[in-house]
Amino acid sequence: MNALPYSDVEFSLSGLKLRGRRWRSQQDTDLLPVVALHGWMDNCGSFDFLARELMQLTPASFDIVALDLAGHGQSDARKHCEAYSIWQDIGEILEVANQLGWQRFALLGHSRGAMIATLTAATFPERVSHLAAIEALTPQPAAASDAVGQLSASIKAVMAAKNRKTRYYTSLAAATKSRARGLFELAYADAEVLAQRGVHNSEKGFYWGNDPVLAAPSAVKFTTEQLHAFVSALKLQAKLILASNSMIWDFLPNKSWLEHFDYIDIETFPGGHHLHMSEQAPAIALSLQSYFAAEQSQL
Repeated sequence: MNALPYSDVEFSLSGLKLRGRRWRSQQDTDLLPVVALHGWMDNCGSFDFLARELMQLTPASFDIVALDLAGHGQSDARKHCEAYSIWQDIGEILEVANQLGWQRFALLGHSRGAMIATLTAATFPERVSHLAAIEALTPQPAAASDAVGQLSASIKAVMAAKNRKTRYYTSLAAATKSRARGLFELAYADAEVLAQRGVHNSEKGFYWGNDPVLAAPSAVKFTTEQLHAFVSALKLQAKLILASNSMIWDFLPNKSWLEHFDYIDIETFPGGHHLHMSEQAPAIALSLQSYFAAEQSQL
């Protein structure tokens, strides 16, 4: 990849530091502010390809802040004895926007980041101008009767994660290859971009620095009725980008669930779960440019 025209950013939020990258078009006015939220166990490098493509479009009119969410990349881990829950990120996103002076902003999310973006847009519609979700829309629902077992499993997993031994690699390339062959297979170029921020080095070797507690399931999960309420509360025309072999159907209540919401525009591109990286970044950038250019009205 060519040199990327971004700057490093850092935000202090009640003792928690979130870091990331900021991509800003050359023109000084009429820029659309965008907060980009990556997926589980990824980092803000997930948006390097897409941000570069958006900046090369004519006209380019974006101010994109891609965050390393808490526990990921170069941001701080949470200092508590419980699992990471996606609603914890919502207040932090709003505080980042406040520190940037953004009263209204667009949200661009991938996977777990898309779930967070949807909940944020539904809960604070007056703050969010656009919602572009890639490969996810909401968290996976759970039955109310599963609540006791969910909480127990979550706390046990947190305890186990805190005692898990770190896996070290002999080189950055070895750590990168491990990520490329992980749960969600990646092109090596994509894994390499994530490794630039996500892999740390010590006297014991190279290791992925994500907080191991991220592997623990949420203490509480929303029911289907609750998720329906969140999506019903959206006050904008949303964009949902899916891969041709999308995994989203494993998370939605059922395959027909999206038909309830005619204000969600679904577009499918060839590829896998990380299609927004090197695989389909140019095509997705064109789609997003058109979507972001549209004025959003209250539904």
